[in-house]
Parts: sequence; structure tokens; C-alpha cells
Amino acid sequence: MVLSRVSPVDARRLRTTSGIRVLAPSVAARIIAVWPNLRVQPLNSLRVRQAFSLAVDRQRMVEQIALGQATTARAPIASTSPYFDSSLPELKRNIEEANKLLDEAGLKRGSDGMRFSLRLLHVATFQDFAKTAEIIKENFADIGVRVNIVAGELTTTLDAIFKNWDFDLGVYSALIGPEPGVRWQAWFTTEGITRAYFNNATGYQNRRVDRLVKESLAIVDKAKRTAKYYEIQRAIMGDLPMVPLWEPKFISAYRVEFENAFMQPDEIYINFNRTWFRGR
Repeated sequence: MVLSRVSPVDARRLRTTSGIRVLAPSVAARIIAVWPNLRVQPLNSLRVRQAFSLAVDRQRMVEQIALGQATTARAPIASTSPYFDSSLPELKRNIEEANKLLDEAGLKRGSDGMRFSLRLLHVATFQDFAKTAEIIKENFADIGVRVNIVAGELTTTLDAIFKNWDFDLGVYSALIGPEPGVRWQAWFTTEGITRAYFNNATGYQNRRVDRLVKESLAIVDKAKRTAKYYEIQRAIMGDLPMVPLWEPKFISAYRVEFENAFMQPDEIYINFNRTWFRGR
């Protein structure tokens, strides 16, 4: 039998279990991020988004949610992608600098120590999102931002974020790979502002990014296309229309008696047409 989406705690146990192979074959290059609605004040301020990025404890998310079986994120695409720009700096927590940025933005603390409140939406049944949201809530309290978590069922939450744009912050995972050209367009360009699921719900607009993405779609040479993707990543990280948090691994496991359990490179493309049981 093949198991897909093995939990981190089970994966850790199965790696030491005889007769089981554990792997993370996904090429989707997903990251989990917090996405701000840029139509909402003060989230339309770059200083505020920079403060958010400095406030989050990414390493804690990796350790407590993924049990160390993941890595922190530092780009809009995961480091597992061949198009990832490894020159991008690691994103580290700095509460002092985050508070300074919010002070400079004129967002002073009230008598209760809070500067403002935000609603953070996530799908309740996705444990990675729920646990990430709880850590964000605690982290943002350190910079005087009160986070009210709204955990809803799948369709209600997706409608609120992608169709109605009725959110302040959202925690979800963007699928960018294996070929990021098309997905850049959906997530990060003006053309992606469509009220459709898994598109540009934040309202992010940058004409340079629009141009770079359009240019990348016409480039056949992989090296030249990769260089264009690097430019896109740097531009997005300069604007922070989303705050990268951590890179989840979609862990799978199967018994060694089976062959060709993963003919496709990603768990979302799994088929068993050529899988066979060779016996013990």
C-alpha cells in the first residue's frame, strides 16, 4: 500500500521501520506564507509588511509544526525548486527592528499595548495552517498587533479570501512549481486579480513584475529563463506582497514490496498504472 501525506510525527517513526520507504517527492515548490490584503490599511504599507516578516519565528514553525523535517522559507518559491534564487538572504526574527518600523509608520501602541487588530483566516482542517496561525498570533503580539484567528471550513475560507477579498491576513500554501512561469502570473501579476481560487487575492500590482513574468513566458532557454525568475523573486521580496514562512514537505511512505510507487514526481500527480507488487 502507498500512503500519501504522512504526518511529521509518523514520518519520523516510519524512517526507522524496516520495510518502509519514506520520501518527499513533491516538485510543487510550495511555501506556507501569510498573505496580507493590500487593500486594507495599514497592510498597504511596506514598513508594516517588513515588520511582520521580522516578527515571525520561522524556526519555531519548522521545529514545532514539522518536527524539524522542513526548512524556513526566504522566497515566494521553495528552495526545492531548480529556479530558486539561493542568493536571497535568510529571513531572521528581529523584534526590536520590527517594533521600530511600526513606530516609524506612525502606528503607536495604545493603553493596552496594542497598535491595531487584524483578522487572520485559515482553513480549519489543515493542521499546518492552524498551527502556523497560532504562532503568528503569538509572534505579532510581541509587536503590538492583535490577531483574531478565523478558522473556517474549506469553501467558506477560500471564498472569503479569493472571491470576496474579505480578509486582513490569510495563511495558505502557494503552489509555484514545477514550472513557475504560469503560476507567477496567477499569484503575483495584475492579470491574476480575478476573484478566482488560487489567484492574486492580495491585490498586489507591480508593473515591473508584470513585465518580467510576461517576458519569462516567451523564453525557451532555461538559463535565461532562470535569470528572469531570479529577477521576479527579488522584486517580490522587495515588495513583500506575501511573507514567506516555511517550506512544508509532502511526505509519503510505501512498503518496499512495491515497485514504481511514484512514477510521477509529485504526490498530486500520483497514478498506479505501472505500480506492481513483487512480493516479500
